[in-house]
Order: sequence, then C-alpha cells, then structure tokens
Amino acid sequence: MKHATKIVCVDLDGTVCNDGYRHYLTPQLDKTHTWTDYHLACANDPPLRGTIVALEALAKQYGIYIVSGREEIAREATVAWLKKYKIPCDELHLRKPKDARLRKHDYKIKYLESLRTQGLEPVLFLEDWPMIANHIEAVGVPVLCVESRFPKLYDLPALQGVPAGSTQYPPLSQSHISDIAKRLAGVHLPGYPPAYQRLFLHVPGVQVSNGSVTVPDGPWHITDHPNRHGVHRKLLDVEVLGPHTTQAQPGDSAAWRKKGLATDQLGRPLHPHWRQLLGDPRIGLPTGIGLFYRYGPNPMVDSIVYRWNGKTPEFLLIHQKNSGKWGLPGGFIDSTDASAEAAARRELYEESGLDISASNSEIVWHGLPLRSRDTLHAWAEVTVVLFHSSPNALHAALLSAGDDADKVRWVSQSAAAGLDLFDTHAAYLALALPRLRPPLTAPPVRFEPTKETYEATPYRA
Repeated sequence: MKHATKIVCVDLDGTVCNDGYRHYLTPQLDKTHTWTDYHLACANDPPLRGTIVALEALAKQYGIYIVSGREEIAREATVAWLKKYKIPCDELHLRKPKDARLRKHDYKIKYLESLRTQGLEPVLFLEDWPMIANHIEAVGVPVLCVESRFPKLYDLPALQGVPAGSTQYPPLSQSHISDIAKRLAGVHLPGYPPAYQRLFLHVPGVQVSNGSVTVPDGPWHITDHPNRHGVHRKLLDVEVLGPHTTQAQPGDSAAWRKKGLATDQLGRPLHPHWRQLLGDPRIGLPTGIGLFYRYGPNPMVDSIVYRWNGKTPEFLLIHQKNSGKWGLPGGFIDSTDASAEAAARRELYEESGLDISASNSEIVWHGLPLRSRDTLHAWAEVTVVLFHSSPNALHAALLSAGDDADKVRWVSQSAAAGLDLFDTHAAYLALALPRLRPPLTAPPVRFEPTKETYEATPYRA
C-alpha cells in the first residue's frame, strides 16, 4: 500500500532522460540559442531505462514527485514525454517565471520546504548533479546520485581542452611515450633522418644546463624543406625566419623563455617534452624546422564532419598525398583566418570541396598531439573542430578532392576503426563520438506561452 505522505523526489534532465543530445541548444554552447530552445526540445530525449525501472519499483510504496529546472513553458511537451514512456508521476513541478533567478539548488530546496509544509515527507531524492545533491543532503534528504554515460551539461566548459597558446602541458605518461614510439616506428618522411640518426641526450656534445640544451651538429638536422616554398610563403613567421628567406635563423631566447619554453644555444625554442623525447631510446627528435613554417608551436586545425546512415555515423576522410594515409581534413591556421573554426571550414573546403559555412561547430580538443613530423624546435599545436551539419545537405553534397588530398569519401565508424589513420586522428574521432548529435526522431516541439500555460494544474499519472 502506497504511503501518501512519504514521497520520492526526482530530477528530470540527466536523471530520467538523456538531455545530452540537445546541449547544443543552450546559450552556454551557442549564444544564438536560449534556454527556452533547450527546454522545448525535450520531446526527443531518449529515456534512461535504469532510472525508470527504479521509479516503477519505488512507486509501489511512495509517491513520485518530479521536480525539474525546465521552464513551465515546456509542461505540455514534458507531460507528453512522461506519458509516452509511462513514467510514474504523482506531481510534476517545473520552474515558473518567478523562480527564474533562483539558483538550481535553491530552487529545489525551496520546493522541498513547500512539500514539508504540506505534511509530506521526502524520503529520497534522485539527482544527477553532485553539487545539487550535496545541498539537498544538507537539508536532511538522502540522495541517490545518477551517473550517466553522456557528457553532463555542467562539465561541458571543461571539455574545451587546453586554452589556445598555452605552453603548460603535463608530463607525458608511459602510455603516451609508447604510443608515440609505435607511431614513429617505420615512418620515413622526406627530408627527415631515420630513427637511428635522430638526436638523443646520450649523443656526444649534448650538454644540458639551466633548462637549456646545447645541440651539436649532426645528421639529425634538417636545414630546409620544400614544404615552406612557393604558395606557403604567406605562412612564414617573419619575426623568426626573416621576410626574404626560408632559411631558419637563430631566435630570441628571452622571448621564448617568456612563453615558458626552454631554448638551445642558438636561441631556438625546445619542444615542451624534449627531455622525455630525447631521453627515450625509441623516439628522439630531428632538429630544425622540418615540415613546419615556424619555430615553436605551429597552430593547426583538424575538422571532423559526420552524417548518419540510419543509426550508423559516417565521417568525412581524405587520402593524403604526402603520407599516403587516410585522415581528417585539416592544415595550418593562416594569419588571415579569424579563428580556428574559420580555418577548419577553409581547409575542409580546399581539401574536400564541402562548404559547411552554415553549420554549427564546437571545439573537441586543443593541445599538443605529438606527431611524427615534430622536431626538437618546431611542433604542431592542434585544435580539433567538430561540425554539426544538416543531414540532408550532407547527403546531397558533391565531394571533390583537392589541395593536399587525392581522394575524399564518407567512411563508416566501423570502417574508420579498421584504417591505419594518420598520426592521432583515430584518437580525435574517439573524442568526438560521445558528442555526435543523432538525427531527430521528431521536430522540436514549440509552444507559445499563454496564461493557461502558467496556471496549469500538476500532472497526475
């Protein structure tokens, strides 16, 4: 027999439903949207079956009171969703306009207090946000915290990666070192010395003192490379290389040290992980600029574009002329690019012929990927941009390989996993997978607010 005075309170977004697929509708990620857009799109949320099974069992003994931070304007869509998935619910409490300024935990605690004044006893609260759970437990209500398998909205800012231009990289773990060594094994790049001719700390003439290293002459140095000729001259860092030459010149030690980087005896910056890379007998590094355009970090971008074939995601991949491997469209960020996202759109068009200027984008990762082309003095600093485009537009788009690509095609997730992708591109795809937006099963439900909307009676199952 259900005790009417004893109730279980339940949060909705992230606890009973997976709201992760509409995070992109929040102003937190896209300033062109509002929280109302996010709340009204709830009709497409997948249910979290484990929570529903728990509620069905609890409903046999307790009243089920759902309290959500959703705006009251989303009541009709929410009620329809609850009925669709047969969610036990004795009362549905949504945020009214008068509660708009309340913080999320204050809003829910205020609701708990109102229940107690009615003679009801909350015996349990189901919640997915640990911070709110702590506040609820502080007022005497035990909390069962739900941990879901999709990114939490409150975690999203932390997922943006290392800030652009940062030199504060953590030390490499042994697994990172092993991965680099595996990727470098058997790699033969034009102009690069083979592994046994790279620079190592044990090489005679290498001296380390006060964060600087003396680099002796040897077969490990790359004096010049055709990658920096012709059309790419606009990318040259004139402060380092000079305005009329592609020959590397000594840099300014003080300037690089101010950026947190060690230097060698010629004032050239050293890779942030130079001690670990030069000290590992499987890796080592060439010296000089190599295939890059600048000393130090070279800003680059890689683009992830996907579409859906039924329930299977397909990614746009190019076959690179230089490496002979499949990978993501991308390249160097030009001084004329307004942002990393703008550079990603440009590179994508140049290499695949795909114009996604109207697509939404988000930064999946920014950091130091440690690529096979890195040298002691020049390395890639990559921003990975994920594009969310209209499925219809992508299925109708014509592809045309160009620039650094000789082939371009859509590749399924399973097929991509079986390819020997260029450098760390497989890792980029793995980072993007949890953030793909599945095709909507129904259009977002929208309602115009009326007086009746705000005065609606609580939903009763």
